[in-house]
Amino acid sequence: DDLDMQLFDDPRYFYNKAGKPMSVKHLEIGDCIEVSNECFSTAPTLGTSTYASVASGKLVAGTTTSAPFKILGQHNVDIGGQSVVTWVLMKVA
Repeated sequence: DDLDMQLFDDPRYFYNKAGKPMSVKHLEIGDCIEVSNECFSTAPTLGTSTYASVASGKLVAGTTTSAPFKILGQHNVDIGGQSVVTWVLMKVA
């Protein structure tokens, strides 16, 4: 979309500016993305939420095996003095 989002040579690696919508319609089965809690309508529960679907522009965590994303795990990213919780999702459908 703009120069800041095109800095990576490899198109598989990118980031999205805060507050800007992002399309994931070109993800292939097996591709993984990492998203913050803010992408979910309600934050997933580690060990309980195993799949995620999209509703009203937000991810919804649950256990429905037909959902397009599988939740692989939680990751904490240190940004400055803050720890940001992120989730690793894999496209499965």
